[in-house]
Amino acid sequence: MRVPKQYFEDFWDRKSGYETTSQLFRVEIGSFALVSRPETSKRNRVGVHNWFTFNTTDVVPLDEVAAIHLKLSILIKDRKRISGVFTRLPGPHGLYELGFSGVQLQFRRPENVYIVETPSKGLTSVLECDAPESVLNPDCQLNFRASGMDVTLNFQRSDLPNWRKFQADTTRFLNCATSSGA
Repeated sequence: MRVPKQYFEDFWDRKSGYETTSQLFRVEIGSFALVSRPETSKRNRVGVHNWFTFNTTDVVPLDEVAAIHLKLSILIKDRKRISGVFTRLPGPHGLYELGFSGVQLQFRRPENVYIVETPSKGLTSVLECDAPESVLNPDCQLNFRASGMDVTLNFQRSDLPNWRKFQADTTRFLNCATSSGA
């Protein structure tokens, strides 16, 4: 992967020959411009959250990511009775929301697990979001594959309508950064 040097904040990322299995990026929403760690701190202090992060790595298959997120949303005492068969309900912004049949809402943590699934490609994206008003600043984690890498992208829940754009922009960036663009 070839990325402009300024996207690497830490000195070890800039060292010739350094190899890693994971890389964190922080970019501005819309422009996809680099947002440095000090700049992130300045923006947070004044309540400006116009950036998101994404991490490239090799994690686990998306169906397992979905199962992990959903099982973690069940209180510990109830996990043993979960069969792993999910219900799919229409969700917001072209997503399906996952749930378990027979698990009552009072036994769930306040979060939502969404997926993107197509007949031709199967499961392509998994999102786990804090439920609105469950925490001070609810956020979302989007998992998908791009350029042969697993990507975990984090953003504020208020930006959930933009999840497709975040995924598309990140995919374009990684396609450009890799020689295969696969």
